[in-house]
Amino acid sequence: MKISFLVFLLGIGCLRSEDVVDLPPELRTLQKNYDAAIERAKKPITHTYLQELERLKLKYGRNGLPKNALAVESVMDELQKNPDDAEEVDPSEIPVSKMSLKQFKDWLSTVAIVELEGPYEVIFYYDGKLVTTTRPSRPGEVRTHEDSKIDIGTLFVPFTSMDATITISPSRDSAKVSYTNIGKIYQAKIVPRE
Repeated sequence: MKISFLVFLLGIGCLRSEDVVDLPPELRTLQKNYDAAIERAKKPITHTYLQELERLKLKYGRNGLPKNALAVESVMDELQKNPDDAEEVDPSEIPVSKMSLKQFKDWLSTVAIVELEGPYEVIFYYDGKLVTTTRPSRPGEVRTHEDSKIDIGTLFVPFTSMDATITISPSRDSAKVSYTNIGKIYQAKIVPRE
């Protein structure tokens, strides 16, 4: 009797929850809540780690160590991969608040952010690696901003005498641009990249 009970317990221990077709609804709910809690707990830790990796990558770049910078970037790319994405999801179908940093950057590389007002009328581009800017008032002048920082929904772009912060609207058709040397917020539209 004891042996058969032990075999029964061992058999249950070998079953994974995915193998059991008829899980009680309460157990399924508990598992989903647990998985969601784990994901919520991981997000701020991963976010902090990615920020530190970005700092390290910039440091290596400034110190003339491109191989080290590329190694850090490789770690960042791997960390930002979503294992649940068996097939690619069109980033335009995902709300900004639900995007991973990689999805946001992928989407951002397909658009231009065009200031509609303000003293500079800057057009911001992200090519997957760097932020560049142009100004219609200065044709042919393209500036590269190597120390730009991108977070989900936000771009920070340093200029020589000021910095710009761009906040993307949830609808992803507009943005707000603020400069550190000016206390105003300027409207921008988001258009497909040419």
